[in-house]
Amino acid sequence: MRKILPFRIDDTWYALPLEVVETVVRSVALVSLPEGAVGLLGLVDYKGTVYPVIDMRFRLHRPSCPVSVEQRIVLARRGEYLVAFLVDEVESVFSVADKDLREAAQIYPDMDSYVSAILTCQDRKLQLCDPSSFLYFDHELLGQDGLLAQRNEQAD
Repeated sequence: MRKILPFRIDDTWYALPLEVVETVVRSVALVSLPEGAVGLLGLVDYKGTVYPVIDMRFRLHRPSCPVSVEQRIVLARRGEYLVAFLVDEVESVFSVADKDLREAAQIYPDMDSYVSAILTCQDRKLQLCDPSSFLYFDHELLGQDGLLAQRNEQAD
């Protein structure tokens, strides 16, 4: 059994393994980034630390939409980094048996690299995401010497 966190972006449901999810918080105003930061919505300050907010709509080829208070910010771990992304809805964590998951490669070998498995749950399909590819961002842009480090130094 594994625990997953289901969330919705537009009309599509996704899920992440719970072990990579730090927290889910209400949407807040984001700190803008330079125009060259493709794929990022901005930065969010959470408990005194600044995190990059990945633009999942851009990554998933979805139309952009303004940030609203109804949305949620998911903070999740990708290796040594915490990253954030906006979702339209989050549901309660639940457990799923491995036997109930269908590997994405068995369904369609060329499925998007961020989808590791598909789960049918309550008459809908959940795409279980591989955190290493789903939560990707440019480490050089935001890493130790990049924008994120500069922003955290300014906050100190």
